[in-house]
Amino acid sequence: MIDRLTTRQVRKLADLTLAEWRVVAHLAAIGNTSSARISKAALVDRAEISRAVRSLAEKGLIARQSNPADQRVALLELTEKGRELFETTQRERISFFADLTDQFSPDELQQLDDYLFRIAKVADQMLEDSAAAS
Repeated sequence: MIDRLTTRQVRKLADLTLAEWRVVAHLAAIGNTSSARISKAALVDRAEISRAVRSLAEKGLIARQSNPADQRVALLELTEKGRELFETTQRERISFFADLTDQFSPDELQQLDDYLFRIAKVADQMLEDSAAAS
């Protein structure tokens, strides 16, 4: 449900797909990195990230640069236009989540955060276990 709302919101605000938004948001959060790292961090298929990267580059929102550590792998970075789009959209996303959670007390929000963190840790472990079994 939240993904559907997010998809609508980023389409309306930034004319981006959800996959494109994830790439932009991850680059804003972790800085210059490879598409493979974004795919892993976002838990999104590499082909979907690759399509998003191609589209974002065509829109002038990201740029590829050579990786001094491995010339075979390009590093992605937000352009100034991409950073501005992220900042504008992120302000609206913060407001969206504030509206979504405004009925909760600070204690309830802390509890929710704790529960979500615990679920994320279990999910990460499940992913690691399934990758090790493959």
